[in-house]
Amino acid sequence: RARRWPRGAREVLACLLERHGAAAEAAWRDALHECGVCFETKASLDCVRLAKCGHTYCVGCLAAYFSSQMADGKAAALLCPETACRCAATPTEVRKLLSADDFAKYERLLLNLGLAEMDDVVWCPRSGCEYPAILHEGREGRLATCGKCGFAFCCECNLTWHGLTPCANLAERWRNGDEVAARPYALLALHLAAHHRLSGSSALYAEKKTA
Repeated sequence: RARRWPRGAREVLACLLERHGAAAEAAWRDALHECGVCFETKASLDCVRLAKCGHTYCVGCLAAYFSSQMADGKAAALLCPETACRCAATPTEVRKLLSADDFAKYERLLLNLGLAEMDDVVWCPRSGCEYPAILHEGREGRLATCGKCGFAFCCECNLTWHGLTPCANLAERWRNGDEVAARPYALLALHLAAHHRLSGSSALYAEKKTA
């Protein structure tokens, strides 16, 4: 019999919280709710209670709100409609409210946002692929390999990997204002300027010595 009961304080607390949550869920299912958007009273079967904040809305209003947010490209901001609430809906809640196509778009946008925050991930430049590619030497490297088609490319020029050879489109990118492409030209300009100063100093020194 002792094995059926929690034996530590943490187990007791976890058991109490679980029972409280189950009781609150049962009470919510048996009650009528006022939608926070249309203010109509609906049965729980026609409503959704957001897990993170507890606010309740009817399925139609929340689905329409999330769909409008998706149309505006705000997949990362599918938040509770309550103005003062900044809690985001969970993927499980979003799946229940969006169509299959919109949910697939939602997942892609979330993936893209997550990958955009990773320094060692770029996108495959091949048309029709555009799959995440890993930089072999982290953010400081240039060699990347697509995880889908296996294309190895330079992440600066998006062309086939060319090793230590300068990018073939370097001059064109420099003319278009690409700061990365302009770097070698800036270094060359500094080198020529330094060489010019040294040459001028040498000439002046030779002239003074002759005089």
